[in-house]
Amino acid sequence: MWRFADTRSYSGLPGWDGTTHVITIKREDETRKVRVWITASALASDPRTLPLDVAEALRTCGRSVLRGELRKPDPPEHVIVTTASIERRIPAAA
Repeated sequence: MWRFADTRSYSGLPGWDGTTHVITIKREDETRKVRVWITASALASDPRTLPLDVAEALRTCGRSVLRGELRKPDPPEHVIVTTASIERRIPAAA
């Protein structure tokens, strides 16, 4: 099973208008990085107006999105958090 090892957060990345949390996960001798991309509109929203899973992703710097994925053999490499949903895909450049 995968486990959380580290989280680093970045803003102002070229082509992205929000914050990116790079979460390192480990399993035995294997390490992977998962990028959780949070849009600026999601960050600027009142969490009480957002879907519960989105508000929780904001509160946990994206870790809540990955909790259910840690038991899977191949967790996603990219997750996007918007005001409406959480998507497992690579973001398009802004």
